[in-house]
Amino acid sequence: MRRLKYLLRHHSKWIVIKKLRGACAIYETEGVNGPIHIILDPRKELISGLIHEALHHWHPDWSEKKVERNETCIMNALTPKQAKNVIKELAKCF
Repeated sequence: MRRLKYLLRHHSKWIVIKKLRGACAIYETEGVNGPIHIILDPRKELISGLIHEALHHWHPDWSEKKVERNETCIMNALTPKQAKNVIKELAKCF
C-alpha cells in the first residue's frame, strides 16, 4: 500500500480518468523513458483497476495471469481503512 500511496502522491499526473470501451483501466507507456499513464474508467472499479495497472508498472515482466493473481490477493487483504485512504489519495489527484 505504501508504493500505491507514493504513486498517487508523487506521480498524480500519471493518473487519468476517462470513459473506456471494454476495459476498466489501461496502463500506457511510450518506451523506457517515455510518459506513463494509468487510465481509469470512473464507471468501473477504481481501486482494483488502479492496483492492477500499478502492478503492470512495477512489474513489467509479469504475465497478465500473475498480475491478476496479485491484484486479487491485494484486494482480498485490503482493509476498509486502507480502501478509504486509497480513495482519498486518488481524489487528491484531481
